[in-house]
Amino acid sequence: MDGIRIQELDTEHGRLQFKVSDNNVMLTGYRGKDITLTVPEQIAGKKVTVIGKKAFLGVKSLQELVLPGGIASIEDWAFAACRNLEKL
Repeated sequence: MDGIRIQELDTEHGRLQFKVSDNNVMLTGYRGKDITLTVPEQIAGKKVTVIGKKAFLGVKSLQELVLPGGIASIEDWAFAACRNLEKL
């Protein structure tokens, strides 16, 4: 998915960053203060299938993350240093 621009989607208290390719969406980052976050099954009409490298790195506010069933890949360090993440 290189060369594809990063887009953003508002959450209740932050923003998810993502890249859209021909067939899927990769989450690339998150900025915000959500305590509970539900990742949508689709963004821009494409399935969310990848949680990218370091996508949630160091997010301290997040306690619960709900992922859609279509996630095929979670890359390295996706949730590293998420000290308060209790439920995935």
